[in-house]
Amino acid sequence: VLASKPLRAANYDSNTTSANWDFLDSTFFQYNSQGMITLKTTGADATDLTNRETTTYDADYRITESLSEYYDAGLNQWVFLQRNTLTYDAQGSTLSDEYANYNANTSQWELVSGGSSTYSYNAQNQITEHISQVYDYDAASYMYDVRELNFTYNPFGNPLSWEEQLWDGSQWQNAARYTYSYDVNGFPLEAEIF
Repeated sequence: VLASKPLRAANYDSNTTSANWDFLDSTFFQYNSQGMITLKTTGADATDLTNRETTTYDADYRITESLSEYYDAGLNQWVFLQRNTLTYDAQGSTLSDEYANYNANTSQWELVSGGSSTYSYNAQNQITEHISQVYDYDAASYMYDVRELNFTYNPFGNPLSWEEQLWDGSQWQNAARYTYSYDVNGFPLEAEIF
């Protein structure tokens, strides 16, 4: 598996004056035993690195965190930049997906973009309801955003229809209805949005 994974990629920039490609920098990769990228660093060469991204996974090989850092030559150390954290439910559906920037002045992570989802399932492990929330910076908390409900499925487990509602600040409002049809092999034939 790892034999086909690149260890280095050269990055070039288009030079419009000379109509050539100018070397910009290189990206270096490290992998875990499953062949998934765990470390990606960028720089002029392997000893002159400027950025790195570390990725961690759970036991089911889903990304749980991506951490971006840059090298501060004055401090002679790596400094946090951004972090993306994900959590999952027992079925593997995303429960939360949050982006944070690091504030070096306060030494704190500050949420800049966040999403949170909750799912309900039937006995066949099919989604019956999905509620997504977005982070409200003024309130410093999550607020409702979109709800999908009233799912129906064909005998093969493909979704046939569901409804979408939007949160207006005090209640859910109907927004759309989705319907799908499939051929005898289970491939989608048509999708309609009302």
